[in-house]
Amino acid sequence: MKKFLGIVVLIFFCCSPSYSESDLQVETVNLICKSNDQSMIQNVTIGKFGKEKKAIGFVNQRAASIFITKATYILDFSITPSLDDGIKSTMVIDRTTGVYNEIWRIENSKSEIFIGNCKKVDPKF
Repeated sequence: MKKFLGIVVLIFFCCSPSYSESDLQVETVNLICKSNDQSMIQNVTIGKFGKEKKAIGFVNQRAASIFITKATYILDFSITPSLDDGIKSTMVIDRTTGVYNEIWRIENSKSEIFIGNCKKVDPKF
């Protein structure tokens, strides 16, 4: 019976999933982006996690799908609550200069383009 229990315990140790610290750590980047005409301020949060550096983004606390390259962050999100209609936005942030371009696509209307700069912000607490 003791041998059987010993084998069961060894099986649990060998078969249990293990995670490294790098899998559990989340790298966050907090940015404040202001348009050149000072008409718009966006709070951008980008979280990268795991070995594959999967990411999630938020713009003014709205979830955004994100694509990260070596040179840019590209965030797609909806400004209005309804996903079917309203304003959809694409924000492209240059990772080296901080310059951003944002395009608002409005149904049955012209698109609007905003250009500005982003600065990295450290959390207060």
